[in-house]
Amino acid sequence: MKIQASDLIMLLDHLRHLRTQDTQAGLSRIGQVTNLIKVVALCADTTTIRIILANASLMWAFASLLDPLAFQRDAYAVLRQIADQTVWAWAFLLHFAGVYWRLFDPVARPIWALIINSYGFAVWFVSTAAVNLAVGGFAPGSALEWTMCLASAWALYRTGLNREIVTP
Repeated sequence: MKIQASDLIMLLDHLRHLRTQDTQAGLSRIGQVTNLIKVVALCADTTTIRIILANASLMWAFASLLDPLAFQRDAYAVLRQIADQTVWAWAFLLHFAGVYWRLFDPVARPIWALIINSYGFAVWFVSTAAVNLAVGGFAPGSALEWTMCLASAWALYRTGLNREIVTP
């Protein structure tokens, strides 16, 4: 099914109508969604997502260490060229340890927050991109890893916005 320009114009007109329809509440439905997205992106606590990222890093490391032949698979060819399987396991363990250290350390350390969140994004992005390069494109099985990349990018973005985000 092809989308015609007239369909897009009609959709935009409908969205404009929705925006002006809810004057009594003060915000349109679109405005409410936009505000919700802003609140989640800029104000929501990142502790849960950071715990998920740290635990995923721990699981990645353990899975790598428990299967010494994992990097012999074709999907890990690019990762093998970058570093040994054990080095990758330790890289993910380091991310896990850094995140938990920042979660439980009561002292604000904004520079360390930036370093840990940058490191987490780098480890997730490089490892995920490397596997996708090795298999020749976006692998459906890597969708969760790309989600981890987005989550770590969000945690990195949130670092230092008026407070140190990685310390509760």
